[in-house]
Amino acid sequence: MSLVSRHRYYLLLGVVALVVGFADLGENGAIRSLLLLYDSETFTPGGSDYLRVRLFAWVKWAGTALYFAGVGPYLWSRGWFIGRVLALLAASVVIMWILAQFSALWAEPYALGVFGLLALATAYCFRPVKGLSDPQAGP
Repeated sequence: MSLVSRHRYYLLLGVVALVVGFADLGENGAIRSLLLLYDSETFTPGGSDYLRVRLFAWVKWAGTALYFAGVGPYLWSRGWFIGRVLALLAASVVIMWILAQFSALWAEPYALGVFGLLALATAYCFRPVKGLSDPQAGP
Protein backbone atom coordinates (compact mmCIF):
# COMPACT_ATOMS: atom_id res chain seq x y z
CA MET A 1 0.00 0.00 0.00
CA SER A 2 2.84 2.35 0.84
CA LEU A 3 4.45 1.89 -2.59
CA VAL A 4 1.19 2.25 -4.52
CA SER A 5 -0.14 5.25 -2.61
CA ARG A 6 3.29 6.85 -1.96
CA HIS A 7 2.27 7.52 1.65
CA ARG A 8 4.77 6.41 4.28
CA TYR A 9 1.87 6.35 6.74
CA TYR A 10 1.02 2.88 5.51
CA LEU A 11 4.44 1.58 6.59
CA LEU A 12 3.14 1.99 10.16
CA LEU A 13 0.45 -0.57 9.39
CA GLY A 14 3.20 -3.13 8.85
CA VAL A 15 4.52 -2.34 12.33
CA VAL A 16 0.98 -2.64 13.73
CA ALA A 17 0.64 -6.06 12.08
CA LEU A 18 3.89 -7.19 13.71
CA VAL A 19 2.75 -5.93 17.12
CA VAL A 20 -0.53 -7.82 16.69
CA GLY A 21 1.38 -11.00 15.84
CA PHE A 22 3.69 -10.69 18.86
CA ALA A 23 0.73 -9.89 21.12
CA ASP A 24 -0.98 -13.05 19.89
CA LEU A 25 2.14 -15.07 20.70
CA GLY A 26 2.29 -13.47 24.16
CA GLU A 27 -1.37 -14.23 24.77
CA ASN A 28 -0.88 -17.85 23.72
CA GLY A 29 2.11 -18.15 26.08
CA ALA A 30 0.14 -16.72 29.00
CA ILE A 31 -2.75 -19.09 28.28
CA ARG A 32 -0.32 -22.01 28.14
CA SER A 33 1.11 -20.96 31.52
CA LEU A 34 -2.39 -20.82 33.00
CA LEU A 35 -3.20 -24.27 31.67
CA LEU A 36 -0.01 -25.74 33.12
CA LEU A 37 -0.66 -24.10 36.51
CA TYR A 38 -4.32 -25.09 36.58
CA ASP A 39 -3.63 -28.67 37.63
CA SER A 40 -0.86 -27.78 40.07
CA GLU A 41 -1.22 -27.18 43.79
CA THR A 42 0.16 -23.63 43.46
CA PHE A 43 -2.69 -22.42 41.25
CA THR A 44 -4.41 -19.27 42.53
CA PRO A 45 -7.01 -17.49 40.41
CA GLY A 46 -6.24 -13.88 39.59
CA GLY A 47 -2.47 -14.16 39.24
CA SER A 48 -0.12 -12.38 36.90
CA ASP A 49 -0.88 -14.80 34.07
CA TYR A 50 -4.47 -13.52 34.02
CA LEU A 51 -3.15 -9.99 33.70
CA ARG A 52 -0.84 -11.05 30.87
CA VAL A 53 -3.71 -12.70 29.01
CA ARG A 54 -5.83 -9.57 29.38
CA LEU A 55 -3.02 -7.22 28.34
CA PHE A 56 -1.93 -9.25 25.31
CA ALA A 57 -5.52 -9.88 24.22
CA TRP A 58 -6.34 -6.17 24.46
CA VAL A 59 -3.22 -5.21 22.46
CA LYS A 60 -4.01 -7.86 19.84
CA TRP A 61 -7.62 -6.85 19.32
CA ALA A 62 -6.97 -3.11 19.56
CA GLY A 63 -4.12 -3.46 17.07
CA THR A 64 -6.38 -5.38 14.71
CA ALA A 65 -8.99 -2.61 14.89
CA LEU A 66 -6.27 0.01 14.33
CA TYR A 67 -4.99 -1.93 11.33
CA PHE A 68 -8.43 -2.04 9.75
CA ALA A 69 -8.95 1.63 10.53
CA GLY A 70 -5.77 2.34 8.55
CA VAL A 71 -6.50 -0.02 5.65
CA GLY A 72 -10.08 1.17 5.14
CA PRO A 73 -9.25 4.63 3.73
CA TYR A 74 -6.72 3.11 1.33
CA LEU A 75 -9.24 0.59 0.00
CA TRP A 76 -11.85 3.33 -0.34
CA SER A 77 -9.47 5.62 -2.24
CA ARG A 78 -8.73 2.96 -4.88
CA GLY A 79 -12.28 3.41 -6.20
CA TRP A 80 -12.94 -0.28 -6.86
CA PHE A 81 -16.37 -1.49 -5.83
CA ILE A 82 -15.07 -4.46 -3.84
CA GLY A 83 -12.44 -2.23 -2.23
CA ARG A 84 -15.15 0.13 -1.07
CA VAL A 85 -17.22 -2.75 0.29
CA LEU A 86 -14.16 -3.96 2.24
CA ALA A 87 -13.54 -0.41 3.48
CA LEU A 88 -17.10 -0.21 4.83
CA LEU A 89 -16.73 -3.63 6.45
CA ALA A 90 -13.43 -2.49 8.00
CA ALA A 91 -15.19 0.58 9.40
CA SER A 92 -17.93 -1.62 10.87
CA VAL A 93 -15.29 -3.85 12.51
CA VAL A 94 -13.65 -0.79 14.08
CA ILE A 95 -17.05 0.38 15.36
CA MET A 96 -17.71 -3.07 16.84
CA TRP A 97 -14.33 -2.94 18.62
CA ILE A 98 -15.25 0.42 20.14
CA LEU A 99 -18.63 -0.96 21.25
CA ALA A 100 -16.90 -4.04 22.71
CA GLN A 101 -14.93 -1.72 25.01
CA PHE A 102 -18.20 -0.70 26.64
CA SER A 103 -20.20 -3.92 26.43
CA ALA A 104 -19.00 -7.53 26.43
CA LEU A 105 -21.95 -8.36 24.16
CA TRP A 106 -19.97 -6.88 21.24
CA ALA A 107 -16.82 -8.96 21.80
CA GLU A 108 -18.06 -11.99 19.87
CA PRO A 109 -19.50 -10.03 16.91
CA TYR A 110 -16.21 -8.13 16.74
CA ALA A 111 -14.14 -11.33 16.67
CA LEU A 112 -16.42 -12.83 14.01
CA GLY A 113 -16.21 -9.59 12.02
CA VAL A 114 -12.41 -9.74 12.12
CA PHE A 115 -12.48 -13.36 10.96
CA GLY A 116 -14.87 -12.60 8.11
CA LEU A 117 -13.02 -9.48 7.03
CA LEU A 118 -9.68 -11.29 7.01
CA ALA A 119 -11.17 -14.04 4.84
CA LEU A 120 -12.66 -11.50 2.39
CA ALA A 121 -9.48 -9.41 2.32
CA THR A 122 -7.41 -12.51 1.59
CA ALA A 123 -9.72 -13.45 -1.27
CA TYR A 124 -9.49 -9.84 -2.52
CA CYS A 125 -5.69 -10.14 -2.68
CA PHE A 126 -5.98 -13.04 -5.12
CA ARG A 127 -8.35 -11.36 -7.56
CA PRO A 128 -7.19 -11.01 -11.17
CA VAL A 129 -6.07 -7.47 -11.99
CA LYS A 130 -6.48 -6.12 -15.53
CA GLY A 131 -3.26 -5.11 -17.19
CA LEU A 132 -1.03 -7.28 -15.05
CA SER A 133 0.51 -10.40 -16.45
CA ASP A 134 2.68 -13.14 -15.06
CA PRO A 135 6.33 -12.00 -15.46
CA GLN A 136 7.39 -15.68 -15.64
CA ALA A 137 5.06 -16.38 -18.57
CA GLY A 138 7.20 -14.61 -21.18
CA PRO A 139 6.03 -12.46 -24.12
